[in-house]
Amino acid sequence: MKASSTHCPLVLPPPPLTKKCPWIPSRSSYRGLFEPDFWAQWLKNMNIDSDKWLKPIRIYDLSAKLGYPGLDRVRRVCKGLEEGFAIGAEGAARLPAETLNWKSTYENGEAYCDALQQWVIDKLVIGPLTRDQLPDNIRVNPTSVVIKMTGAARICVDMSWPHTPKYAVDLTSTSVPASVNAGIDITKFPVKMVNTKHVLTRCLMAGSNSWLAKHDWADAYKHVPIRSEDHHLQVISIGGRYFLDRTVTFGCSSSPSLYDTPAEIVLVLSCLQAKVPRHYCLKQLDDAMCMGSEEVVRSWYKNYGQVCEQIGAKLAGVQNPAKACEPSQQGQLLGLNLDLVKWTWSIDKAKADKILVLCFKVINNEFVTSGELATLSGKLTHYSQVFQGKFERGFLIHAFSPNDDKRKLIKTTLNMKSQMAWWIRAVTS
Repeated sequence: MKASSTHCPLVLPPPPLTKKCPWIPSRSSYRGLFEPDFWAQWLKNMNIDSDKWLKPIRIYDLSAKLGYPGLDRVRRVCKGLEEGFAIGAEGAARLPAETLNWKSTYENGEAYCDALQQWVIDKLVIGPLTRDQLPDNIRVNPTSVVIKMTGAARICVDMSWPHTPKYAVDLTSTSVPASVNAGIDITKFPVKMVNTKHVLTRCLMAGSNSWLAKHDWADAYKHVPIRSEDHHLQVISIGGRYFLDRTVTFGCSSSPSLYDTPAEIVLVLSCLQAKVPRHYCLKQLDDAMCMGSEEVVRSWYKNYGQVCEQIGAKLAGVQNPAKACEPSQQGQLLGLNLDLVKWTWSIDKAKADKILVLCFKVINNEFVTSGELATLSGKLTHYSQVFQGKFERGFLIHAFSPNDDKRKLIKTTLNMKSQMAWWIRAVTS
């Protein structure tokens, strides 16, 4: 399969926000306390026992009917979906603490409030609440906002705050809080990921003129509930009101694993119902993909949708081809644009733009932040195998520590700049 060249324009800003909740008034500032009249406009959810999206009984019944290989695993997952999963935080990670949100939350306050109100409507969070409506031991983590290509906000909860260096964390302390993530043993929460090499390998197995399709879950993590004992660790706040998150949070280190296991069961059930071998499919968290003959792909795509409808999983639809696509011979999988007729692949232009912006930032500046290097390192690692760039990241990776404060300034060296020039040539060639 050949790599096709890609032209990379400047990164375009996302479109204006189309509010899902237009009754929430706009504000000139989203810092400080909001007046009572603002909160009076909000719809509220005060029911801690709100219905869950995924239906455990339906999952188990369908698994038994289709002969799922390993019903004990299904039972454990269904029990977790019914009672809520433990996020795994221990010791000082469970101590109360509270802080302000990050700058991006206030800068994108309108989109943030719109997304948060939708969470309330969907009964994913409890709120808005006043402080006296919550227990004394709550952990209020700071939030940040990433604006999606649709203009909507993705709310990210920073459960690594207060970003204490790993060597200084004392989980036995009864007075000094550690971050929630610092108290989670990530080895107990494994997750299986795929990468761009797996995508191209699957292309070779399927052969030229094959077909592909992809399903994507809407608000994927919000399908998975958290046990009530951990709810107080997942509180967020804005404008003097609090929201208690009942579901897996984007920002908790155990979340990928807690979501991945139910999602894998759903994928296997769809394969069993469609009579499609599991190895025809790839899954990266909420992205489920299939590649094969037209008949195979159409059958899998149809049955995956039917299984999700039956068990309560909400799919995002195909409005954004980068997220999901109906059976076709062209499409995007894990950031690679594939043409199975022309037998070519290229990096998605929007993703290439983000890599180039960060690479040029390293080349043109004497200092960059640790957070920027971490982001760039992750992106280059994702594509390193298809570009044979495994060893073209070494100076970048060793320039920062994952435990660094994201705002820490890192001096850019000539070796780092040289490697970034290599990546610019690779991405644009």
